[in-house]
Amino acid sequence: MAQLKIILKFITSFIYHKILTNKLQIIIN
Repeated sequence: MAQLKIILKFITSFIYHKILTNKLQIIIN
């Protein structure tokens, strides 16, 4: 159960980072 939480947290942070990078690219362009 703890492992699943860690995986979920990793996926969430990865998606969040991707969205943040996309927003930064849009602002720059």
